[in-house]
Amino acid sequence: MKERNFTDPVTGEYSTLPWSPGDALANGYTRWMDRDGCGRCKMEGRAPGKKARYLRDNSCSFCLITDAHSLWGQWVQGDPGRPSPWSTHPDASIALGINWYYGSPNHDIVCPHGPHLRKTSISTGRCVECETDVAHFRAQRRGPRAIARASGERYYTPAAPCGTCGTASPRHVVTNGCTGCHRAPVVATPTVDGRRTPSQIFADENPEFVMSRDSANAMGFTLYRTGEKCRRGHAGWRYVSTGNCLDCLKGEV
Repeated sequence: MKERNFTDPVTGEYSTLPWSPGDALANGYTRWMDRDGCGRCKMEGRAPGKKARYLRDNSCSFCLITDAHSLWGQWVQGDPGRPSPWSTHPDASIALGINWYYGSPNHDIVCPHGPHLRKTSISTGRCVECETDVAHFRAQRRGPRAIARASGERYYTPAAPCGTCGTASPRHVVTNGCTGCHRAPVVATPTVDGRRTPSQIFADENPEFVMSRDSANAMGFTLYRTGEKCRRGHAGWRYVSTGNCLDCLKGEV
């Protein structure tokens, strides 16, 4: 990503990182600049002032770099507390059956984009840990409808109330229809015939009720009725999935 300058709204100071978590998320950055610095850095007597923090967990990148460099030599020598599996060379990784290795000749041992040691992919040369972080931040930047669609959900909860009914009722992922606007009367389900679906029961008890196909689909109904006649003159209920007339399927003339 091409670096750019961000101006601190409080001090007017410039930085190549945004000055708040919200700005970092909006601009696609994985770190933000904390003008006050890390509490641990202050406690341990490190240089005062601004420090970069990871958006993922709000940890201080300077602390992570300090800790990693102090332990790296011990890990290379085989310290039992080092991460496992451990490899700093592609050949050793292949022997271990993994597609990455720690560090890289062209990069620091700590990844600048996430709170982790850099795991360099043998095939792509990119940090494999960052692939998960990128997916995480992209999901955060998407709206609730896009997230629900990606998850295979039929409905999503909007971030703002509906402009028509004034409620934040669930909306259909495909049609974006508001269930608060198209909420049908609640009908008690009879216990006499358990084979009938709630949609069939509602259709039988409300033969003249009118709703569009999109509205019925948004509410999870399997039937709808617009009042328009089919080719055989029936103005009754139809299946949402096919549009077929129930009266025609029953053989009524």
